[in-house]
Amino acid sequence: MFFSAEIFTKVKIGFIILDGYMNKEPNKSPPKGTVDKSWPAFVNIDDEIEIPPLEKRRKNIYFSLNPTNKSFFLPNDSASKNTQLGDKETRKQASNDDKNNQKPPKNKNYKYEKYRIQKSKQKIIGFIMEDSRPYKWMIKTFNRIITQKEFNSIYESLKSKLSPHAAPQRDENRSQVIRFSWMDDNWDNIDTRNVIIKQITEVMRHKKMRNIY
Repeated sequence: MFFSAEIFTKVKIGFIILDGYMNKEPNKSPPKGTVDKSWPAFVNIDDEIEIPPLEKRRKNIYFSLNPTNKSFFLPNDSASKNTQLGDKETRKQASNDDKNNQKPPKNKNYKYEKYRIQKSKQKIIGFIMEDSRPYKWMIKTFNRIITQKEFNSIYESLKSKLSPHAAPQRDENRSQVIRFSWMDDNWDNIDTRNVIIKQITEVMRHKKMRNIY
């Protein structure tokens, strides 16, 4: 059987096409900045499309592909980290400012008050509170001594009912030792002692009754 020249030529062309197809390199992504026209999405585009340069906006990168008008958003990791660090520092500073604003103003007289009380205590160095008569009376009657809060509640009343010489002063209202020393000094005066006992009994018994009920 003989083949005509025309058939032989067609067969040869077919093998050439088949060989070219078999040896064809696999599809690869198009080079940066261009898009392969053979992609299905761009089969109707005559010219190659150039991707515009990246544009920074608000520390993030935006770019778009025309003519599809599909916009893409890519976060800039380093910029985001810097922004987060900046926000963290801002919040930390604001928190510190709030704490500073919430701090109560320093009492300028605190050191003076402390020094004055220590000076008053030096005058009664030999005084032992537990051996004083008011202390023993309170332990025997109430099984405890008066607290700072309780004495503070009767402080003004004692000042108004006692003579200026016998009335408690600021140091007596701030120091337990000085307070008992003052009461012991006035314990021999019956009128003064009765006023002190009455005021202390009212405030300490009132608390005791509240605890019972």
